Amino acid sequence: MASVGIALSTNSTRDEAELLRRADMAMYRVKQQGRNGCEFFDPAMDDQAAERLDMVNALRRAVERDELVVHYQPIVDLETTAVRAVEALLRWNRPGRGLVSPVEFIPLAEETGAIVSLGEWVLNEACAEAQCWAKSGLSEAPVTVNVSARQLLDPRFESAVAKALTFSGLNSAGLILEVTESSVMQNADVTIAKLDRISATGMRIALDDFGEGYSSLAHLRELPIDILKIARPFVRELTEDDHDPALVRGIIDLARSLGLRLVAEGIEYPEQQAILRAFDCRLGQGFLFARPMAAMDLRAMLAEQRGALQRLGDKAR
Repeated sequence: MASVGIALSTNSTRDEAELLRRADMAMYRVKQQGRNGCEFFDPAMDDQAAERLDMVNALRRAVERDELVVHYQPIVDLETTAVRAVEALLRWNRPGRGLVSPVEFIPLAEETGAIVSLGEWVLNEACAEAQCWAKSGLSEAPVTVNVSARQLLDPRFESAVAKALTFSGLNSAGLILEVTESSVMQNADVTIAKLDRISATGMRIALDDFGEGYSSLAHLRELPIDILKIARPFVRELTEDDHDPALVRGIIDLARSLGLRLVAEGIEYPEQQAILRAFDCRLGQGFLFARPMAAMDLRAMLAEQRGALQRLGDKAR
C-alpha cells in the first residue's frame, strides 16, 4: 500500500493549490512514521511544519553561532573499568531551549543533508580532543565518531577524515569510525570500497547497533570492520525476568570467531556487567560507568585514572 495524504475541501478552503499542499503535508506525516497508509490533514500539521522549518534553519546556523558541543562517553574495560576508548556524541545547545535531544535534530540533519557539515565539525573536534589527551599524557584511548549514511555517500568524506587527522596531528590509530549496518547497505558497493580504503590507513571501523539492522553473517564478512557493538536492547534484556541469554552469547561467539573486538552498549546495572563478563565480553559503555560528559570533565576523569595507576605502580615498587 502507498502513502496517501487526504485534505478535505471546506467552505473556507476551496483553493486547489492549498488542498494539494495540505494533502502533501498529510502524506509526509505517513512517511515520517515509516509506514504505508493514509492520513487526514490536521491544522496542527501547519504549526509542526513551521516549527520544523525553524529548527532546520537554526541547525544550519548552529556551527557558525558556536551552539554545538561534543560530549564524550567512555568505553571501559568491564573487569577493571579503565577507559579504553571514548565515543564522541554531538549535542546542540540551542538558545532559548537548552540542550536539544539528538533524537530531535539528528534525523532532521540526515534528511536535509546538514549532517554532512555537522559530521565534519564533529570529526575535527573529536580528533583535536583525542590528540589533546595523548599529548598531555592523559590517555592513549582512541576516539570513536559516528558516521551517517549521508556522510558515507558524500564524495568528500575520505578527504574530510584525512584533514581532521592532519590538522589535529592525531595518528590514524587514534580514530575509530562507527557505522551502522543500514547506513552501509544503502549503497553497499560504494560504501564498502570506501571503508576498505580507510581501513588500509590503519584506522579501525566499528559496526554500531549490531542486531538492529540487516544483521547477517554475509554482511559481517563483507565489511572491513574491527569492532562489533552489541545494540542496547540485547543488553537491556539480560536483566529481564524472561530473558534468554543465548542470543547475546551467540553474538559474542560469532564476533570472536570472526576475530572482532566486542563492545556492549547501554550497560546500566552491575548484573548486566557481570553477565557480559561471564560471556567474555571485555568492553562496554553505559550509564553504569559514566554518562556522556563535557571534554573538561572527561579530562578530569582520565587524569584521575592516570593518577590511580601511578599510585598502584608506586606501591608495587
